[in-house]
Amino acid sequence: MASASAERCSVSTNPWTAIDPWGWNGAPGADPWPSDAGDMWITGNPRDPVPDAPVNVNARSLGQTATITWSAPAFDGGDGVGTYVVTASPGGAQAVVSGSQTTATISGLVYGSTYTFTVVAINSAGNSLASGASTAITVGTPPAPGSPTAAAGSAEQAVLTWTVPADNGSAIASYTVTPYDGTTAGAPIVLLGAALTGTTVTGLTSGHAYSFTVYATNGNGAGAIATTNTVTVS
Repeated sequence: MASASAERCSVSTNPWTAIDPWGWNGAPGADPWPSDAGDMWITGNPRDPVPDAPVNVNARSLGQTATITWSAPAFDGGDGVGTYVVTASPGGAQAVVSGSQTTATISGLVYGSTYTFTVVAINSAGNSLASGASTAITVGTPPAPGSPTAAAGSAEQAVLTWTVPADNGSAIASYTVTPYDGTTAGAPIVLLGAALTGTTVTGLTSGHAYSFTVYATNGNGAGAIATTNTVTVS
């Protein structure tokens, strides 16, 4: 009896590496269940391990906001995923969502910058490894019409032309033209269409000098305002 007690004591105090109750027998340091390190069958119940990493991470942007989607890990650690943490690179902006969700949004991204995103699953035992990075996305800038020009038309009109800007990944929805009689702004004119290269503004006052501002709008927002030359309407 004393021998059995001594043997049990020897097993539980022997300075060998703890036996992993989840059965890992590979290379040291590569245990896929690090949360149960130190557990031995003889000394306590093993904890559930951390989840696998989420997979299939994808991202798309609209304006300065990215929407990130992913697939839940194949193994949730045994007690379910409680939360996911999504991290943007560069910058480190994060979104935290519940374990029942597989989509998140991160706002405040910088126009013209390129980002990737990773996702970590968290349960009561700890954090998974980070997922593989999403494909890179570049946050598109709003479009700006090029070289707007005004010319006097007939019967109190002005003819405007401009160069169609690049849509930067989101189709142009509209152009907005505002006439200025000196420094007094008239009513904005909204023109729908992606490929417009100009318009004729009517209802102006003969003998007055006008300039015009033009900007384009797409899913990334309203672009920079461009101003025409000044023209005297006949």
